[in-house]
Amino acid sequence: MSIERGRQPQPGMFTRSLVKSKRIDITLKRRYTASDMNDATVKEFIQTVVDTQIKKDLVVFLYQNPCMDDCRGLAVWVNQGPEAIAGEIDHLVVAGILRKDGEGATAIYSYDPKPEVAEVVRDFVQFYKQERDAVQTELSKLREQVDRLRHESLREIQREQSRTKTIIASMADGVIVTDYQDTVVLYNPAAASLLGWDDRSALGRPLQDSIKVDSLTPLVSKLHEIKEQPYTLVSTELVLNDPRSLTVKANLSPVHDADGERIGAVTVLRDVTEFKELDRAKNDFISMISHELRSPLTSIKGFLLSLMRGLFGEVSQKQMEPLQIIRDQSDRLLNLINDLLEISRGEMKLTEQKLEPTDLGALLRRCVDLVQGQASDKQIEIHQEIPESLPAIDADCENMEKVFSNLLSNAVKYTPPEGEVFVVVRDLGMHLQVSVADTGFGIPEESLPRVFEKFYRVKNEKTREIMGTGLGLSIVKNIVDDHNGTVEVTSPYISNPEGKSSGTAFTVTLPRRQAVAQQ
Repeated sequence: MSIERGRQPQPGMFTRSLVKSKRIDITLKRRYTASDMNDATVKEFIQTVVDTQIKKDLVVFLYQNPCMDDCRGLAVWVNQGPEAIAGEIDHLVVAGILRKDGEGATAIYSYDPKPEVAEVVRDFVQFYKQERDAVQTELSKLREQVDRLRHESLREIQREQSRTKTIIASMADGVIVTDYQDTVVLYNPAAASLLGWDDRSALGRPLQDSIKVDSLTPLVSKLHEIKEQPYTLVSTELVLNDPRSLTVKANLSPVHDADGERIGAVTVLRDVTEFKELDRAKNDFISMISHELRSPLTSIKGFLLSLMRGLFGEVSQKQMEPLQIIRDQSDRLLNLINDLLEISRGEMKLTEQKLEPTDLGALLRRCVDLVQGQASDKQIEIHQEIPESLPAIDADCENMEKVFSNLLSNAVKYTPPEGEVFVVVRDLGMHLQVSVADTGFGIPEESLPRVFEKFYRVKNEKTREIMGTGLGLSIVKNIVDDHNGTVEVTSPYISNPEGKSSGTAFTVTLPRRQAVAQQ
């Protein structure tokens, strides 16, 4: 690109170091060493002309504009300070590239190369311009690519935002997003329908001011709780009467910024009214049946005890044996009925979850201590492979203790005397795996798919005398599912020397607590 007299050049047009001295040195030497020109001339040209950017700019400008000008005039075109030009331009005069007329600040310079360097100067200018133009073309292409990528990124962000809004708007569950001051910043139509809000009436307002019924005030307290406590999830149930009678399950999770600071919360609301009504009907039925069964059974047991005490005549030893069997079975049936009544009263309901950082190793050791007495009575040894240092998990401690206490209790209960129980923990990276295994009776293959069903119990000659309601493993699975984990069962677990397989292993896999930046 040539610079013509009368047109102001762009700032920095010649000041960018587009051609490195080493590249010019190699190129010019390759071009002229084998020619008739003296190699010393080329070297001298390189050392005196292209050793600074100012000299390069002056040579190119004066070659293209062979007019006379002083340092102040050249500064306008070359975009360098007059003082910097004055310190360099006399070197070009000495090298035989320029002619100088006059002295001092008023000296005039013009292009007048010696014949022996004129060809070198011409090729240098041509080479310099080609390289500069190539770089400018490349820079132009890069700018176009950057502009295109920026526009594509903006469009992708817009598409992603639109996609996210569409997903949230189409969710059947209500979603509410609040900031650190509990101000509503986003909610979807499902949340508006559940809470009786208009399309945008609650945006920008504190959640407490947007609530129209007192039954929702616990939601505000839960927001404060998850903001101030180290919980990663809080789950609770709300009973609403306005705009209509509903039972809603609310799951609250904190939102973090890039530095890990809590900046708000996401609340997911699910209408569980139908499930609660079905559950209530089931509990009412269980309660009614339990009461109806317990009354006659209590009378039967009362008369049975009177018979055994001889109140209706002497009882022989031969008669006493079946009476004792009847008494044991009556006690077993009464215990089952009492368990059903406890369920119907809601004593085993798991309606609230509070997930917080939890030391799984310490929790497992507590559970082992709880069943140690039961194991000692049967001379069962509990082996522990629990590392001292384990990554934390997000868990509701009380409910997670129910999981492993139940599994350990079952392992001891279904293992014959002098057997063994194993508790093994493995770190799988993103998950922690806990295996509770025993050397007990095992579970038949056809029963494995049903062991987590409510009220299901494996019945055979070995387990007939072991009491239970068949609800423990169902509760275990529900809790583990609420923690985004999995529970699996394997049986048989071992093969004894006689070649008979036995034992059962329950494996619980739970996600480890992740760093905030990865959430």
